[in-house]
Amino acid sequence: MNEIEIQREILSQVIKKTIVRIKELQKRLEVEKQVRKELGGYKDCGSFYEDAVTKTEAIISELVSQKISLEKWRKKLKYSLSENN
Repeated sequence: MNEIEIQREILSQVIKKTIVRIKELQKRLEVEKQVRKELGGYKDCGSFYEDAVTKTEAIISELVSQKISLEKWRKKLKYSLSENN
């Protein structure tokens, strides 16, 4: 295995773990939205539930962006590997 193949394999593993994390956060977001719906109307704590939803949405968005960048990097390595062969 050369260096490019090793990098591609590492990127593949990172992408898989990122996808798993995104799915976990999406499930958490559903729960947070339900809790916000049920308890977010109270003046004393409503903003807490809104902040939790906003934070989770931001984390998901960032992870999706990172996943896209990693996939582009992996494809670039794939093409450079095919050019070397």
